[in-house]
Amino acid sequence: MDDGLATAALPLAEYISALRIELAARSDDVRVKMRHVLDAMPAAAREVGVDVFPDPDGEGTFDVRLRLDGPDAWVLNKAVDPWRHLFGVTWTETSTDPELPCLQRTPDVDVRDVVVDAAADWVESLWREVTEGRTTLPCRIDGEHGYGRTTPRMI
Repeated sequence: MDDGLATAALPLAEYISALRIELAARSDDVRVKMRHVLDAMPAAAREVGVDVFPDPDGEGTFDVRLRLDGPDAWVLNKAVDPWRHLFGVTWTETSTDPELPCLQRTPDVDVRDVVVDAAADWVESLWREVTEGRTTLPCRIDGEHGYGRTTPRMI
């Protein structure tokens, strides 16, 4: 996006590096949320889903949300609702919050695939760490509308 609001656009490798640094900086907060979900998760839950929602315009913003699947999903998710939003990047008047660079546009790279894959790698690592010895429920990570070159994935 070249509107003067965000920092200079970065090549793919630098963008991924900057995105991973920002995600890593939020890891402690997300670990806490995941632990709360595990503590509050109803016994009826059969699977954990983590969905990455890239913005439809491909501007680099996204949300990462957790959900529980099983009988009466509404009741399951209500029990963990305070901790379901794991992370998000939104636009402000001058940049993004948290502030991220833009990805240089190329015909063969869609920023929505990039953010979904980076977020999926991050979530997978944290989920494996937090759940070790605590649950055997499967966890499925998906990118909304099929975005992500490495999703869906089961962990």
